[in-house]
Amino acid sequence: MRLRTKTAVLVVAVLTLACLAFAADRLEFPKDFPGPPVYAEIGPGLVAFHTDTWAMIPFWRDPTGVPADFNLLDFFDNPGAFGAPLTIEGFVIRDAPTGPPIMAEYRGLPGMPVWFIAWPELQAAMADGMLKIGDLLAMNSLQQGVADYFHERFHPQGTDHPTTHVIVTHGSLPDGRRFAAEFAHGRGDIVGQERVHTRIEIK
Repeated sequence: MRLRTKTAVLVVAVLTLACLAFAADRLEFPKDFPGPPVYAEIGPGLVAFHTDTWAMIPFWRDPTGVPADFNLLDFFDNPGAFGAPLTIEGFVIRDAPTGPPIMAEYRGLPGMPVWFIAWPELQAAMADGMLKIGDLLAMNSLQQGVADYFHERFHPQGTDHPTTHVIVTHGSLPDGRRFAAEFAHGRGDIVGQERVHTRIEIK
């Protein structure tokens, strides 16, 4: 009986330590760290946020905080981006405190900017590998949307999980129209097994 009791106590202790270790690897922002050093989701590997008609650019930080000379296609600006207020909150989960994230989830804060630009116009502007905030603001087709709802979740490539990246958002445009957008990217373990779905509706 004592052996069973000791075993049960040991199992509970091990499970408790495991849970504590796992919890320690979940980092919330802005509570535990200042969030990703990124202004907007546009850059290498992210241009799939488009249909033949529209491209979507979610801003993780206030666009007014983007330096005029920063190339948005560089994606990361560390530590410069920390000077711009966050427009999202969320968490990342890591295998180790200093390791790469194995999962991340973001939620839009009230008033989160989600911009839409005609895909042919944006594609042409990015052709030289340079895209500044002033270039976006000067585009004829720019629609500066505000999200009522924004949710993003992904498992990055190179983890034990299949690569997945999902965005769901909806909100309003300055002229009173509404937008709704979805993005889903999945990559399995089989080479060439990749699926991308993008839907953007403005009406």
